[in-house]
Amino acid sequence: MECLINGCNFLLSNIPCESFSFEKKDDESPHYSFCDTGPDIFPYLLVNIGSGVSILKVEAHDKYQRIGGTAMGGGTFWGLGSLLTEAKGFDELLKLADSGRRRNVDMLVEDIYGGDYSTLGLPGNLTASSFGKTVRSSNDADGKKSYRQEDIAKSLLHLISNGIGQVSC
Repeated sequence: MECLINGCNFLLSNIPCESFSFEKKDDESPHYSFCDTGPDIFPYLLVNIGSGVSILKVEAHDKYQRIGGTAMGGGTFWGLGSLLTEAKGFDELLKLADSGRRRNVDMLVEDIYGGDYSTLGLPGNLTASSFGKTVRSSNDADGKKSYRQEDIAKSLLHLISNGIGQVSC
């Protein structure tokens, strides 16, 4: 862990605009702003994503502590992806996700309300239920699926990523 902290300290101290902030706007595209840390890089949060996730508060070159984390990380994505798709490895699973459309698998706010739910400030493209459209019902007369394994991989990637993002806030 010390090596990871030292590496991040080096990058933040020596490489301009190595950190960024994120803000979700009304449209679908994410907005990242790369920031110059200046001479004082502390404190900062380090979100270390591996098989699971550890969140570290770094207060000085030699002062840090784990303040949270989750078992839901890359290992969860790989394991569930192996169960739910025919992907033979992590890279193949990412490649599947790259060409998937999560809206074929995920239930969105617009699927429930017909558009944005303005009263609560929820945009229509917000996920209401991951994998919500995969539920089987008696209305599925022909038994055909309206989604592909690529869509499943994309939904799973968003599920895991959003979970990590929520824990990291």
